[in-house]
Amino acid sequence: EYGVDYVWEGADGGKKDAFNKYSAQMNSGEGLLYEWWENNYQGINRINTALMYLPKVKDMTDALKKEREGELRFMRGYFYFDLVQHFGSIPLVIEGNVTEIVTDFSRASVAEIYNAIIEDLKFAYDALPDVAQQSQRGRATKWAACNLLAKVYLTRGSAVSDQRGQQSSDMENALSYAKAVIESGKFSLEPDYKTTFNQNLQKTSSETIFAIEFTKEVLFNGDGNKMHLYWVPTYENIGGLQRDVEQGRAWKRVRPTPYFQTQLYDKLNDSRIYKMFKWVY
Repeated sequence: EYGVDYVWEGADGGKKDAFNKYSAQMNSGEGLLYEWWENNYQGINRINTALMYLPKVKDMTDALKKEREGELRFMRGYFYFDLVQHFGSIPLVIEGNVTEIVTDFSRASVAEIYNAIIEDLKFAYDALPDVAQQSQRGRATKWAACNLLAKVYLTRGSAVSDQRGQQSSDMENALSYAKAVIESGKFSLEPDYKTTFNQNLQKTSSETIFAIEFTKEVLFNGDGNKMHLYWVPTYENIGGLQRDVEQGRAWKRVRPTPYFQTQLYDKLNDSRIYKMFKWVY
């Protein structure tokens, strides 16, 4: 969340100089950046492996194979879109399984990366089921691919000076795919904006197009999504208050900027500012 015009660093936590102040500590030796890069390419390598072996699977129908290929290519497009926005020109590995140490990966152009992302997502759009959410939560759908395609075209086409391989049709495509999601009849805005912050309803929200699944199962070494706790101030230091589960654990890693709180929203006509923050403890 650091490094943007609506978030400042909080009192706790580290990495502030690198990520909030863009200091020299933000470099390839920074663990968070390395782990992020590594995680995405591990995912891509597993996807490439699955795609290589998928045609050889015998106990699966051709229709299900196509759906699984759509899911895999959706995730590969997702990983590469994440990478290219932050690192620019990167290695493009879309075939086979990397099983040996390789030290000579060459960087593909940003234009090549975007072309590969769009190709994967178009396949996913055609192959995935036409439902809002799959019965097995966390699997991609036609509309997850459609939504991501809109974002990809918008991001590629909005370049001012970057050479992303942008086409004159990018904005038209972004509009077309975005409208397809909106007009699909599968989604709608929640009547009350505050509902979007209710953790108990987010998985069933009519606004959710694709949800990342978290787990607390020890087997998966997971402790769930705890990002919401990083915004909580130390309210227990105020007289009469004590820490409890409902109010949240006060990790205070990040905080909103004055611009976010006082200028971004029309406080007279826009209720979102009041529903976005916790005003009473």
